[in-house]
Amino acid sequence: MTGYRTSEVAELVGMSPPQVRAYARTGLLHPSRGPRRAYFFTFQDLVLLKTAKRLEEADVPAERVRRVLHSLSRQLPDDRSLTEVTIEAESATILVDDGGRTWNPESGQLCFGFASLAQNPGTPVALRSWSEAGPEGTTAEGFFQLGCELEHTAPAEAREAYQKALELDSGHAGTHVNLGRLDQAEGRFDSALDHYTTALLSEPHNPIAHFNTGCVMERLDRTDAAILAYHEALTHDATLSEAHYRLAVLYEHEGRELDALRHLKHYRLLIRRH
Repeated sequence: MTGYRTSEVAELVGMSPPQVRAYARTGLLHPSRGPRRAYFFTFQDLVLLKTAKRLEEADVPAERVRRVLHSLSRQLPDDRSLTEVTIEAESATILVDDGGRTWNPESGQLCFGFASLAQNPGTPVALRSWSEAGPEGTTAEGFFQLGCELEHTAPAEAREAYQKALELDSGHAGTHVNLGRLDQAEGRFDSALDHYTTALLSEPHNPIAHFNTGCVMERLDRTDAAILAYHEALTHDATLSEAHYRLAVLYEHEGRELDALRHLKHYRLLIRRH
């Protein structure tokens, strides 16, 4: 019998075994049954459960998550899977992006300008540096630190701080990584890639710049380039669990099951340590 046992799935997605079994009983997943009626889940089941877990972590009640996923499964064409679209929670609203349109699966209403979905399939990572290069705001590193602090509360001011950092040090890698991530979140992929490329010119071994490059390449459907970037990221930081996860997803889509399983095992080992 092939597939992932309930205990393995629970560990991988961060749910309890009863939660996993509850989702299996909803009909959203497609596990097979083994001896003693034990569930054996597919890789696609893992991806869907990871989405459900992310929605629950965004304070969406589990019952609502299941209801939304059921509704969405009826809205998608027969040849589309729930794992082929991006599902996010923005405040109290759940939105879906299929690469061409964004809509609310509960109301069916089309939406526009939902920038956060542009971060997927891979979610770019912010770079934090705790260097004591000088008093805040007086050096490139100081303005970089200020930008990091401002991002969540005042993103426009954070951009200004990052721009001031670049005026003092045009090759400051951390600043380029974070500006690239902000551009990527707004769908400005060419600008994001320019920033990541500049960061790598300064720091060729920067794993976050490589990882975020992979996220952009995924969004542009440049799978080979994305795989190369994720591998490069892991070359410089083998503990980047999300790079292993993204590689597992991409390899699964390409039918390279052994490669997918290998990276999924690495992902599982890494999340066990945290």
